[in-house]
Amino acid sequence: MTLKTKLKVPTESPLDAAFGADPKSLKDNWDFTFIELFAGIGGFRVALDDLGGKCVFASEWNKASQDTYEKNFGERPSGDITKIDPYSIPDHDFLTGGFPCQTFSGSGVTKLISLGREHGLRNPTKGSMFGYTKEIIAAKRPKMFFLENVKGIKNHDKGYTFKIIMDTLNDLDYKVYAAVQTSVYWVPQHRERMFFIGFDQQRVDPNSIDFQFPDPPEPKNGRLPMMADIMESDPDERTRMTDLQWNTLQEYMNRPRKVWGFSYDMNTGTSICRTLMAQCNGSSATLIRDDPNKNPRRPTSRELARLMGFPDSFQVPDRHRAAQFLLGNAVVPPLIRHVTKAMLQTWDQATPNLAPLDLSEIQNNPIIPPPKQENQVVQKVSIPEPAWDFFE
Repeated sequence: MTLKTKLKVPTESPLDAAFGADPKSLKDNWDFTFIELFAGIGGFRVALDDLGGKCVFASEWNKASQDTYEKNFGERPSGDITKIDPYSIPDHDFLTGGFPCQTFSGSGVTKLISLGREHGLRNPTKGSMFGYTKEIIAAKRPKMFFLENVKGIKNHDKGYTFKIIMDTLNDLDYKVYAAVQTSVYWVPQHRERMFFIGFDQQRVDPNSIDFQFPDPPEPKNGRLPMMADIMESDPDERTRMTDLQWNTLQEYMNRPRKVWGFSYDMNTGTSICRTLMAQCNGSSATLIRDDPNKNPRRPTSRELARLMGFPDSFQVPDRHRAAQFLLGNAVVPPLIRHVTKAMLQTWDQATPNLAPLDLSEIQNNPIIPPPKQENQVVQKVSIPEPAWDFFE
C-alpha cells in the first residue's frame, strides 16, 4: 500500500539543524492528500507539507486563526465544522485534527466547574467536536488519522472519556494507538500531548500493521534545546514589563495564599519553559530575564513561534497576546512530522487487504444527520471570547 512517489524540499524549523531530524532524511517523501480539522493556524499542515502531503480541505471557525492561516498558505479554511456536510469534504488519504482541548485540560475543567457548566464530552459546544470528527472519519474513511489533545484526556472523568474515544475509534474498524508524546527533543518547552493514531483495517491486513511511536532523535550537540536557542539577539523592548506590571505580578505571588491563575515561569535562557498556553494571563506567563538590570520581558512573537517549532518564514501577529493565543492552541510541527513519518512508513509496509472495501452500510445507514432544511430553526450557542488581563 505504498504512498511513496514524491520528492519535496522540506521547510526546516530554526532548531532542526541542531536538535531535529537530519534534513537529508526528510528527502524520502510521500505523495498523499490530507485534511486539517480544527486547523488553527496550520501546525499539522506545516508538518505534512514537509513530507510531501497536499492539503485538500481545512476547517477552522476562529477568525484570527483563519486570517493567519490564509496569510501563510494562501487559502482560507472553511468555517464552523458543525455546518459542513461530511460527504462534501474531498476524499483524502490522511485526516488530522486537534479537537478542542479546553473541556479536558486541568485549567479548563476547573473553570467550567466554577461556572457550573459541563466539561469533557458532555460539554454541549467544544465537547461535542469529537463527535463531528468521528462522523467525518466514518463518511470519508481515510487510510490514516492523527488526532491530538491534552494529556489530561487520559484520566479525565476517571478514564471514562479516554475509553469512550478509544472504543468509538475502534468501532469504526481502525487499528488505533494512543500515547502521550513530549516536545522537549525539538523545542525548549515542556509540552505533553495525547496522540490518537489510526489505520484503516478495511484497506490493509490488520496483522500487518506494526506501528510503534518512534524514538526521539539524538541531539546533535549532546543536549536538549533550551530557551537561549530561540531567543532573539535584539528583542523588541516593548515586550519588557513595566514597573507596574512586574510589581503587580510579584505582589500576587507574595500573598500568603496564591490566587489561582497567577504564577510565572522565569527563564534566563539556560533551561526549558513550561507549556505555552493560549491564555495571556499570569498562569501561563513565560518571562525571560535577559538583563539583570532590567525588568523581565515576555517572549517576542517570533520567539513564541520558535518555541512551538514553527519556521521563521511563518508569519504570526506582532502583538504578544494575539500571537500567544494562536500559538498556544497550535501543535508542534517538528514532533507532528516525526510521528507522521513513522505512520507513513508503517502504511507502506502493510499488506493490502484484497477484499473490496464495502461502503454500502455506511452509505445506506449514515450516522450523520441529513443536511439542515432552509426553514429549520437552529439553536445558537454563544461562545465567550477569552478575557485578557493586564498583559498587553
